[in-house]
Amino acid sequence: MRMTLDIKVSNRSDERTFKLGNMNIEPSYVATLIPCLQAIPHMLVTEPGILPSFGPSLHWMQDLRNSVHQP
Repeated sequence: MRMTLDIKVSNRSDERTFKLGNMNIEPSYVATLIPCLQAIPHMLVTEPGILPSFGPSLHWMQDLRNSVHQP
């Protein structure tokens, strides 16, 4: 599976950047930065320390490819 995001300034044009002051900004930068900025208030109210790693959950399933006996 392959997914491609084509982020443009507007659906009405093919512009790839917009002006912010004297800078040309790509919308992908804004889309990446906003969740980080929104996380700041949540981080400020948490207790200090390091959150332990829980690791990925395991989805184990027996490999059945070799369980079929051929006559």
